[in-house]
Amino acid sequence: MPSKKEGFIVLYPEYFDRNITRREGRKVPRAMAVSNPDLKMLSNAARKLGLKHTVDDKHFFPARWYEKRGRILITSRAPLKGEGKKLSKTQIITMMGQRLRMREENVDKQ
Repeated sequence: MPSKKEGFIVLYPEYFDRNITRREGRKVPRAMAVSNPDLKMLSNAARKLGLKHTVDDKHFFPARWYEKRGRILITSRAPLKGEGKKLSKTQIITMMGQRLRMREENVDKQ
């Protein structure tokens, strides 16, 4: 299992789900959350942000293991396209939430 010591950041779709309360595991404000995010959405957002990642559909959010939504592993806290400092998990979650929300708004307009 990947660990913090190995440099992985684990992100579950539940962190960005508008239908889940903060108490149940949502990590972003409702304004940044989207409806029913999946691994494909998270993977696309990470790719657009320039983050190296791996999709893991065999492990699930512990509090909602029965939903079997998987997770993505950010394999590097590498800077975005040449910026100099490493990113924290909170910064990555915030950027991912903004990217997912932008995507959802663009889909709604079409």
